[in-house]
Amino acid sequence: YDLFVPFIYKRGNCNLEEAVEPLFQQLKNYNKPICLIGHSNGARIAYALELLFRHLGSKIPIMVISLSDVPL
Repeated sequence: YDLFVPFIYKRGNCNLEEAVEPLFQQLKNYNKPICLIGHSNGARIAYALELLFRHLGSKIPIMVISLSDVPL
């Protein structure tokens, strides 16, 4: 497996699209299953990234693990 700890734009203190876009650009050509793990706002970003992949019709399996105690 590959482990990737991304830089989060403005540490996530921005609108959701600004936080998700750089991550999407880095992962869009990755052709292996992806597991996104996020805590708090990072979980929100992970779910938004998974939704973007799904919306664009990606066939790559993506799992999201939320370490947040706040309902999204």
